[in-house]
Amino acid sequence: MKTPPDLLDPLFHWSRAAPSTPVPDSPPPGFANRVLAQLRPPPERDWLLWLLPRVMTAAGLLTVAAWIPRYVAAPEAPETELAAVILENSLPTQP
Repeated sequence: MKTPPDLLDPLFHWSRAAPSTPVPDSPPPGFANRVLAQLRPPPERDWLLWLLPRVMTAAGLLTVAAWIPRYVAAPEAPETELAAVILENSLPTQP
């Protein structure tokens, strides 16, 4: 039975092959600006873009809630009555 390869072996190999360079004494130029830019508060949120999806969702849910009682309470007409109503309304009356 084969043993699975150790996942750390490639990392150890790359670390042995990497050139050893001294650690710099000072940070690179502009590093402090990048750190301070990350510490700034995020820009103010646009309240309209935050509110619009919530209003649309609430309107959709209210519409569905308003249609449910009508759909449940609607009597089901037999197909023959439905066809008769369609024919009466679609065909012109003749004198």
